[in-house]
Amino acid sequence: MPKKDKTSSDKQIDKTDTPKKQEATSIFLETEIRDTVKNFLLAWLRGQIKIQFRTANEIFQRSKLEGTKMDFKQASTEEVNSKKTFVDIAEICLGTKPSTPEEQQKAIGELFGWILTFRAGGRIEGWFLESDLEQRLSRIEKGLTVTNNLVQEIVDWLWRMRIR
Repeated sequence: MPKKDKTSSDKQIDKTDTPKKQEATSIFLETEIRDTVKNFLLAWLRGQIKIQFRTANEIFQRSKLEGTKMDFKQASTEEVNSKKTFVDIAEICLGTKPSTPEEQQKAIGELFGWILTFRAGGRIEGWFLESDLEQRLSRIEKGLTVTNNLVQEIVDWLWRMRIR
């Protein structure tokens, strides 16, 4: 087949046909991830949740199953290091360890990943509410108190009217 020279209109079409690199979209907004991490850390600090890190024995047994050479001392070191890494990331997220905004954003993403891993492994005991949900529950409780008081006043009034 003979080659056809491209016209300027063909060249324009070629430019628009090239796929543009799109950023992946998340089902969670950045603020939702940040809030989840914040509420997780607050609950952890309050003692409302307990994290069960992998023990040295679990790490050792897993290495045997995978055929990896690891002695118990190395497994113990890995256990301690994973806890230290978690605390380091938490300190960056909390702002108690100096970091750049980029490092803090990265730490928030990493901690969110840890939360998913802990949840998937059944390693979180307890639960943590979103602060917005806690505020809503507080407002509902106050509203129920007011409603209960009004109902009590109506019942008292009806009894007084019946006695007369």
